[in-house]
Amino acid sequence: MFRFLMLAVGLGAVCSVAFMWELETTRSLVEEVERLERERKEALARLEQVRAEICYLSRSERVTQIASEKLGMTFPEELPALAYLWGEEGEPEEAGSASPIGRLFWKGAFAEVRVKR
Repeated sequence: MFRFLMLAVGLGAVCSVAFMWELETTRSLVEEVERLERERKEALARLEQVRAEICYLSRSERVTQIASEKLGMTFPEELPALAYLWGEEGEPEEAGSASPIGRLFWKGAFAEVRVKR
């Protein structure tokens, strides 16, 4: 009888330790899930903030201002003209000519060329 009682007490102690370990594991997992949910919410808020910054920084007025102030770029005063690429004899350049542009646009093809008049 004493052996049976000691076996029952030992088995109860082992089960109690296993139960406490399971509770602690569950508690730590719940804390980690809550931490990850907080981080996710913070990341989503930061994403919205970055998207708003992108919208602000990529406004066409701001890009135009930076292009003109820092790079000296301006919009053309006149519409671009279309120009044919002609060889020296007044004929369209052939594909084998020495001009790299002539090789790109040959046999009467045309390219958009911006010219100031």
